[in-house]
Amino acid sequence: MRLIVALRSRLGPYAQILLIFLASRLMLTVIGVLTLANFGDTPTQDHWLNWERLLHLCVRWDSDWYLSIIDSGYSRTELAEQSGATNFAFFPLYPLLVIATQKMWGVSAITAGVLVSNLAFIAALLLIFEYVQAIGLSHRVGIMTVLLLCFVPQGFIFSALYTESTFLLLLVAAMYALRHQFYLVSGLCAALLSATRANGVFFMVFAAIWLLRQHGLRSLLYPWRHP
Repeated sequence: MRLIVALRSRLGPYAQILLIFLASRLMLTVIGVLTLANFGDTPTQDHWLNWERLLHLCVRWDSDWYLSIIDSGYSRTELAEQSGATNFAFFPLYPLLVIATQKMWGVSAITAGVLVSNLAFIAALLLIFEYVQAIGLSHRVGIMTVLLLCFVPQGFIFSALYTESTFLLLLVAAMYALRHQFYLVSGLCAALLSATRANGVFFMVFAAIWLLRQHGLRSLLYPWRHP
Protein backbone atom coordinates (compact mmCIF):
# COMPACT_ATOMS: atom_id res chain seq x y z
CA MET A 1 0.00 0.00 0.00
CA ARG A 2 2.83 2.42 0.81
CA LEU A 3 4.30 1.75 -2.63
CA ILE A 4 1.00 2.64 -4.28
CA VAL A 5 0.73 5.87 -2.27
CA ALA A 6 4.31 6.80 -3.18
CA LEU A 7 3.70 6.13 -6.86
CA ARG A 8 0.47 8.08 -6.79
CA SER A 9 2.20 11.16 -5.37
CA ARG A 10 4.80 11.20 -8.17
CA LEU A 11 3.03 9.79 -11.22
CA GLY A 12 -0.31 10.28 -12.91
CA PRO A 13 -2.64 7.26 -13.01
CA TYR A 14 -1.86 6.40 -16.64
CA ALA A 15 1.90 6.53 -15.98
CA GLN A 16 1.39 4.25 -12.97
CA ILE A 17 -0.54 1.78 -15.11
CA LEU A 18 2.15 1.74 -17.80
CA LEU A 19 4.83 1.22 -15.14
CA ILE A 20 2.88 -1.68 -13.63
CA PHE A 21 2.43 -3.21 -17.09
CA LEU A 22 6.14 -2.96 -17.93
CA ALA A 23 7.22 -4.35 -14.55
CA SER A 24 4.87 -7.32 -14.85
CA ARG A 25 5.95 -8.13 -18.42
CA LEU A 26 9.63 -7.94 -17.43
CA MET A 27 8.98 -10.28 -14.51
CA LEU A 28 7.11 -12.76 -16.71
CA THR A 29 9.86 -12.69 -19.34
CA VAL A 30 12.53 -13.43 -16.73
CA ILE A 31 10.42 -16.27 -15.30
CA GLY A 32 9.89 -17.70 -18.79
CA VAL A 33 13.57 -17.60 -19.66
CA LEU A 34 14.63 -19.16 -16.36
CA THR A 35 11.95 -21.85 -16.64
CA LEU A 36 13.02 -22.93 -20.11
CA ALA A 37 16.68 -22.68 -19.16
CA ASN A 38 16.20 -25.08 -16.26
CA PHE A 39 13.40 -27.34 -17.46
CA GLY A 40 13.51 -27.04 -21.23
CA ASP A 41 16.36 -27.27 -23.69
CA THR A 42 19.42 -25.72 -22.08
CA PRO A 43 20.21 -22.53 -24.03
CA THR A 44 23.64 -21.32 -24.96
CA GLN A 45 25.00 -18.21 -23.29
CA ASP A 46 23.60 -15.78 -25.85
CA HIS A 47 20.56 -17.88 -26.78
CA TRP A 48 17.95 -15.59 -25.21
CA LEU A 49 19.50 -12.33 -26.37
CA ASN A 50 17.77 -12.90 -29.70
CA TRP A 51 14.51 -10.91 -30.04
CA GLU A 52 12.69 -13.66 -31.94
CA ARG A 53 13.64 -16.18 -29.24
CA LEU A 54 12.13 -13.96 -26.57
CA LEU A 55 8.97 -13.52 -28.63
CA HIS A 56 8.58 -17.28 -28.87
CA LEU A 57 7.92 -17.30 -25.13
CA CYS A 58 4.52 -15.84 -26.12
CA VAL A 59 3.75 -18.55 -28.67
CA ARG A 60 2.35 -21.59 -26.89
CA TRP A 61 -0.54 -24.05 -27.22
CA ASP A 62 -3.36 -22.64 -29.41
CA SER A 63 -1.08 -19.88 -30.70
CA ASP A 64 -0.10 -22.28 -33.50
CA TRP A 65 -3.72 -22.37 -34.66
CA TYR A 66 -3.88 -18.59 -34.86
CA LEU A 67 -0.58 -18.53 -36.74
CA SER A 68 -1.97 -21.05 -39.22
CA ILE A 69 -4.93 -18.72 -39.89
CA ILE A 70 -2.64 -15.68 -40.19
CA ASP A 71 -0.26 -17.46 -42.58
CA SER A 72 -2.65 -19.56 -44.68
CA GLY A 73 -6.22 -18.65 -43.78
CA TYR A 74 -8.89 -21.14 -42.76
CA SER A 75 -8.31 -24.64 -44.05
CA ARG A 76 -8.78 -28.30 -43.22
CA THR A 77 -5.05 -28.68 -42.61
CA GLU A 78 -4.43 -30.49 -39.34
CA LEU A 79 -1.59 -29.92 -36.89
CA ALA A 80 0.51 -33.02 -36.37
CA GLU A 81 -0.07 -32.89 -32.60
CA GLN A 82 -3.88 -32.80 -32.89
CA SER A 83 -5.16 -35.29 -35.43
CA GLY A 84 -8.63 -34.48 -36.71
CA ALA A 85 -8.63 -30.87 -35.46
CA THR A 86 -8.68 -27.84 -37.79
CA ASN A 87 -8.51 -24.07 -37.32
CA PHE A 88 -12.23 -23.57 -38.07
CA ALA A 89 -12.86 -23.40 -34.32
CA PHE A 90 -11.01 -20.07 -33.99
CA PHE A 91 -12.70 -16.74 -34.62
CA PRO A 92 -11.42 -14.22 -37.19
CA LEU A 93 -11.08 -10.79 -35.56
CA TYR A 94 -7.74 -11.32 -33.82
CA PRO A 95 -6.05 -12.92 -36.86
CA LEU A 96 -7.33 -10.04 -39.02
CA LEU A 97 -5.84 -7.47 -36.61
CA VAL A 98 -2.52 -9.33 -36.66
CA ILE A 99 -2.50 -9.50 -40.47
CA ALA A 100 -3.25 -5.75 -40.69
CA THR A 101 -0.43 -4.97 -38.25
CA GLN A 102 1.92 -7.29 -40.09
CA LYS A 103 1.27 -5.58 -43.43
CA MET A 104 1.37 -2.08 -41.94
CA TRP A 105 4.70 -2.46 -40.15
CA GLY A 106 6.34 -5.14 -42.27
CA VAL A 107 7.07 -7.42 -39.31
CA SER A 108 6.73 -11.16 -38.78
CA ALA A 109 3.41 -12.72 -37.82
CA ILE A 110 4.70 -13.49 -34.32
CA THR A 111 5.94 -9.94 -33.76
CA ALA A 112 2.64 -8.52 -35.03
CA GLY A 113 0.62 -10.89 -32.83
CA VAL A 114 2.54 -10.04 -29.68
CA LEU A 115 2.30 -6.32 -30.53
CA VAL A 116 -1.49 -6.50 -30.99
CA SER A 117 -1.93 -8.44 -27.75
CA ASN A 118 0.17 -6.08 -25.65
CA LEU A 119 -1.27 -2.86 -27.09
CA ALA A 120 -4.78 -4.21 -26.55
CA PHE A 121 -3.87 -5.15 -22.98
CA ILE A 122 -2.49 -1.67 -22.23
CA ALA A 123 -5.64 -0.06 -23.67
CA ALA A 124 -7.80 -2.47 -21.64
CA LEU A 125 -5.94 -1.62 -18.41
CA LEU A 126 -6.43 2.12 -18.97
CA LEU A 127 -10.12 1.62 -19.72
CA ILE A 128 -10.58 -0.68 -16.72
CA PHE A 129 -9.15 2.04 -14.50
CA GLU A 130 -11.67 4.51 -15.97
CA TYR A 131 -14.49 2.01 -15.55
CA VAL A 132 -13.66 1.56 -11.88
CA GLN A 133 -13.93 5.34 -11.46
CA ALA A 134 -17.21 5.38 -13.39
CA ILE A 135 -18.87 2.93 -10.98
CA GLY A 136 -17.84 5.08 -8.01
CA LEU A 137 -14.82 3.24 -6.66
CA SER A 138 -11.58 4.89 -5.59
CA HIS A 139 -8.30 5.55 -7.40
CA ARG A 140 -6.65 2.93 -5.17
CA VAL A 141 -9.18 0.27 -6.17
CA GLY A 142 -8.51 1.05 -9.82
CA ILE A 143 -4.75 0.68 -9.41
CA MET A 144 -5.16 -2.51 -7.37
CA THR A 145 -7.38 -3.94 -10.12
CA VAL A 146 -4.67 -3.22 -12.67
CA LEU A 147 -2.04 -4.76 -10.38
CA LEU A 148 -4.04 -7.96 -10.00
CA LEU A 149 -4.64 -8.31 -13.73
CA CYS A 150 -0.96 -7.76 -14.51
CA PHE A 151 0.58 -9.92 -11.80
CA VAL A 152 -1.93 -12.75 -11.42
CA PRO A 153 -0.11 -15.99 -12.45
CA GLN A 154 -2.37 -16.47 -15.47
CA GLY A 155 -1.76 -12.86 -16.59
CA PHE A 156 0.93 -13.91 -19.08
CA ILE A 157 -1.87 -14.92 -21.46
CA PHE A 158 -2.64 -11.23 -22.09
CA SER A 159 0.75 -10.82 -23.78
CA ALA A 160 0.66 -14.10 -25.68
CA LEU A 161 -0.44 -14.72 -29.24
CA TYR A 162 -3.99 -15.26 -28.00
CA THR A 163 -7.33 -13.44 -28.15
CA GLU A 164 -7.63 -12.73 -24.41
CA SER A 165 -6.32 -9.14 -24.42
CA THR A 166 -8.41 -8.17 -27.46
CA PHE A 167 -11.46 -9.75 -25.85
CA LEU A 168 -10.82 -7.96 -22.55
CA LEU A 169 -10.49 -4.58 -24.28
CA LEU A 170 -13.72 -5.02 -26.26
CA LEU A 171 -15.60 -6.29 -23.21
CA VAL A 172 -14.64 -3.34 -21.01
CA ALA A 173 -15.26 -0.91 -23.88
CA ALA A 174 -18.75 -2.34 -24.43
CA MET A 175 -19.58 -2.16 -20.71
CA TYR A 176 -18.15 1.36 -20.34
CA ALA A 177 -20.02 2.64 -23.40
CA LEU A 178 -23.28 1.06 -22.25
CA ARG A 179 -23.05 2.67 -18.80
CA HIS A 180 -22.48 6.05 -20.46
CA GLN A 181 -25.40 5.40 -22.85
CA PHE A 182 -23.28 5.31 -26.00
CA TYR A 183 -25.45 2.52 -27.30
CA LEU A 184 -24.11 2.37 -30.85
CA VAL A 185 -20.49 2.14 -29.65
CA SER A 186 -21.46 -0.49 -27.09
CA GLY A 187 -23.30 -2.52 -29.73
CA LEU A 188 -20.36 -2.40 -32.13
CA CYS A 189 -17.93 -3.51 -29.41
CA ALA A 190 -20.30 -6.30 -28.42
CA ALA A 191 -20.56 -7.44 -32.05
CA LEU A 192 -16.76 -7.51 -32.30
CA LEU A 193 -16.67 -9.53 -29.06
CA SER A 194 -18.56 -12.32 -30.77
CA ALA A 195 -16.09 -12.13 -33.68
CA THR A 196 -13.25 -12.69 -31.19
CA ARG A 197 -14.50 -15.57 -29.05
CA ALA A 198 -17.74 -17.54 -28.99
CA ASN A 199 -18.53 -16.52 -25.41
CA GLY A 200 -18.72 -12.87 -26.51
CA VAL A 201 -22.46 -13.35 -27.02
CA PHE A 202 -22.90 -13.52 -23.23
CA PHE A 203 -22.40 -9.76 -23.08
CA MET A 204 -26.15 -9.71 -23.74
CA VAL A 205 -26.70 -10.92 -20.17
CA PHE A 206 -24.89 -7.88 -18.74
CA ALA A 207 -26.67 -5.56 -21.17
CA ALA A 208 -30.12 -6.95 -20.37
CA ILE A 209 -29.59 -6.70 -16.59
CA TRP A 210 -28.24 -3.15 -16.85
CA LEU A 211 -31.11 -2.00 -19.08
CA LEU A 212 -33.62 -3.68 -16.76
CA ARG A 213 -32.20 -1.82 -13.74
CA GLN A 214 -32.08 1.48 -15.61
CA HIS A 215 -35.41 1.44 -17.42
CA GLY A 216 -37.55 -1.29 -15.87
CA LEU A 217 -39.21 -4.33 -17.35
CA ARG A 218 -41.89 -2.40 -19.25
CA SER A 219 -39.30 -0.60 -21.39
CA LEU A 220 -37.72 -3.91 -22.36
CA LEU A 221 -41.11 -5.36 -23.32
CA TYR A 222 -41.91 -2.30 -25.46
CA PRO A 223 -38.50 -1.20 -26.81
CA TRP A 224 -40.03 0.82 -29.67
CA ARG A 225 -41.33 3.33 -27.11
CA HIS A 226 -37.75 4.04 -25.91
CA PRO A 227 -35.51 3.54 -28.94
